[in-house]
Amino acid sequence: MHVLYVSKTINSSHGGRTHAREFFSALSQVSKVKSADSYYVIESDFGGNSNDMERPKLWWLPVKVRTFLRMVLVNRKLTRQLILRLAEKPYTLLLVRHETVRIDFAKIKKRYPDITIAIELNAMLSDESFDSYLARNIVKRAEYSQLSLADNIFPVSSTLAKTILSMGISPEKIIVNPNGVDVKRFDSDLLGRNAGFREHYGIPEDRFVIGYVGGMEKYRRLPEFVEIYSRLAQGVLKDKLFLFIVGDGKDCSAVEAILKQQCADDIYLQLGWQNHTDVPNIMTTFDLAVMPYTLDYCSPLKLFEYLAMGLPTIAPDTQSVKDLFVDREHLWLNLKISDDGDHLYQLIQNIYSDEQARYAVAKRGREQVMNNYTWLANAERVISQIP
Repeated sequence: MHVLYVSKTINSSHGGRTHAREFFSALSQVSKVKSADSYYVIESDFGGNSNDMERPKLWWLPVKVRTFLRMVLVNRKLTRQLILRLAEKPYTLLLVRHETVRIDFAKIKKRYPDITIAIELNAMLSDESFDSYLARNIVKRAEYSQLSLADNIFPVSSTLAKTILSMGISPEKIIVNPNGVDVKRFDSDLLGRNAGFREHYGIPEDRFVIGYVGGMEKYRRLPEFVEIYSRLAQGVLKDKLFLFIVGDGKDCSAVEAILKQQCADDIYLQLGWQNHTDVPNIMTTFDLAVMPYTLDYCSPLKLFEYLAMGLPTIAPDTQSVKDLFVDREHLWLNLKISDDGDHLYQLIQNIYSDEQARYAVAKRGREQVMNNYTWLANAERVISQIP
């Protein structure tokens, strides 16, 4: 089987790049795949400049307007480029990451009637990118048109699957395929717990380190979590905790302000965006990893990485997480009991106090990921559905 993987995100500066690159790397390891090639969607594919660093076409329009147009209007230039690329090899599968670009799948099918077209679906862009009811519904119709022409669709969560089912997409096309992890890179046995990295980052060896790595978008509610940490670090767990928080996003300044106002300098470290190759080393310093909140449809990439590292982990109480992991068996869910944070406050205390449970749950969580949710397993699930 010859596969052509199409993505714009693979060269982006946000977390989706990790997914795209790790998945593409795993494709070539699947036994049925003779070759896996990639097509990176760049600015020139939109009729703009060939250099991504230069101004895009219609640069003078607001970003959301450009995004809207790219989602609604068929990109004929990119479609022509893909038709030419598909002529280079007897490709069996055209696998497209669902992004802010609309490809004329009907034209590709007309030219290559035997090719399978599949879509990797991480989010509905109509819901994620647009606040206006009118714009959202116009884009949703464009997304339906794109999805309906695909032979297979691989949403990352059951929540996303239900969304596209409600739009009228045939259930036979839909195969839920959660995110994964590179277990060779995220391997605490290989790296060694701490392995000198606490000293490198100036973290006291005797502190219980609570760690977070990821985006700081509003929906992650990190300021709320930092408030809870502050209460613990100045209260019942005074002189015992250290917070290591890594990432960037809209709430970064709010998180920084709370830490500076409420916490002494020696009980936290906040770093901005870090290269993904450094993330495993950062995680070796953690005693407890947290991702307390996310959106319902997300398949949180960092959650798989935490668990692969053998870390006790607090995860969001969403259906996409509960489909894969069991509370107190593989991780601890930040249950939606109340909005005051008391459950999370008490949960951290309980995990801190029970070392035996920490290691037992973390061990089972790691086994669950290693056995089911590697990037290779993810790629194999895709290829297994292709005739």
